[in-house]
Amino acid sequence: AAGDSPFPHLFQATGKPGATIDFQIVLPPGGSAGDLEVLISSNLTLGSFTPLASGNVSSGNPIPAGTTGTVTISLPATEAASFIQLLASEP
Repeated sequence: AAGDSPFPHLFQATGKPGATIDFQIVLPPGGSAGDLEVLISSNLTLGSFTPLASGNVSSGNPIPAGTTGTVTISLPATEAASFIQLLASEP
């Protein structure tokens, strides 16, 4: 709901960095209302984000509407900074 706290649903880093840097997002018990697409970029310039490979998201990318529980997102570890963005589609 619009008035609910967003903090339980934000990306949370898990484990120690290795070949990948893993994040988890916990989706609500009722499931996501729409598809959620995980995007990645090496900078924050508008339009520079592209979809993360489907194999790097435990439920696939995009995350299908109705998905519940914990979803793991694995980013390849690189020397450069990476930014992730979650894009929600309308239900």
